[in-house]
Amino acid sequence: MAAVVHIRKEALLIMIWAAAEMFKKECMGVIFGDTPSPSRDYFWVSDAIPFQGIKRRLNTEVVQSELSNSRWNMFWDRLGSHPKRLGTFHSHPEWGSHRPPSEMSEEDTKDMRKQKSPLEIIVCISSRRKGSYLPWEPLEDGSIRGSLAIFNFQINAFTLVGEGDGIEPTRIRIVSTAALRKLNRVQQRKNQT
Repeated sequence: MAAVVHIRKEALLIMIWAAAEMFKKECMGVIFGDTPSPSRDYFWVSDAIPFQGIKRRLNTEVVQSELSNSRWNMFWDRLGSHPKRLGTFHSHPEWGSHRPPSEMSEEDTKDMRKQKSPLEIIVCISSRRKGSYLPWEPLEDGSIRGSLAIFNFQINAFTLVGEGDGIEPTRIRIVSTAALRKLNRVQQRKNQT
């Protein structure tokens, strides 16, 4: 199984925006792209779409409304298999003194197994302390992190590995070079003004 996911700049920026827009509550959306193939040994995330029709949104849970889910399924059934749905993204926001966990929760794992999604992306978001910008960079665990505006982000990707009852989410490395360059340029321009 692939141990890398390449994320297109625009898709990553959409996920970051969705998390910032709903800060203190979870956001959720769908990611599209391609799974690994014999000629390409990585996931490719080309697009991300946040859900708008939400029945309930809390700091630890988001539930899509039945009407939104029905319309969503009808829409994608008619489009066919391309773009291919890879899985979902959602945020783990800070709330109170609770810092956002970068790992998948039991509920996240259960949902990923149930949906048989090959990929899940978690956007951890917290308040940035004044004057403490983090550069956008890859971390040793495969995630990426950085600051934008008043927020700090850590973005993690997971895929399911194993068979039967032993199937578990495993962290994979994120590559999004164009997005990291863009975010660092934005941060540098802001620091110069």
